[in-house]
Amino acid sequence: MISKKVKDIVESPSNGVIRKMFEEGAILKQKYGADKVYDFSIGNPDLDPPQKVVDAVKEVASDTSHLRHGYMPNAGYPETRAAMAEKTSREQGVPVTADCVVMEVSSQALMLHRTQGFVFDYGIFTNIEPDHIGPNEHASFE
Repeated sequence: MISKKVKDIVESPSNGVIRKMFEEGAILKQKYGADKVYDFSIGNPDLDPPQKVVDAVKEVASDTSHLRHGYMPNAGYPETRAAMAEKTSREQGVPVTADCVVMEVSSQALMLHRTQGFVFDYGIFTNIEPDHIGPNEHASFE
């Protein structure tokens, strides 16, 4: 049973353009055959993952240490933030510390209310291009 609120969000014409593309891809696969439809919606790959990736996923999935597969802190895993800070420092030639690195939320996630209940202190908009702002994604900048 799906809640009315979730159903309304999923079926709303103003939400889920990418989700609708995904569903249309499934219909086209049934109609024409999966071997004749290249579905790149929702980031679907056209190639199977390399064995190295499969092995890495298995390794992470087999880690049963306490909270390994729990929710991450709001700003992201400290070790990931530290690695990104180190990489940015090296590439940009300026000191960057882990406390300067936070997780990114996509405009789609905001539009689909996936972050409902979160309070953000700051918002930085990047990659504002016609392919993200327009009839296929967001009707306008607002």
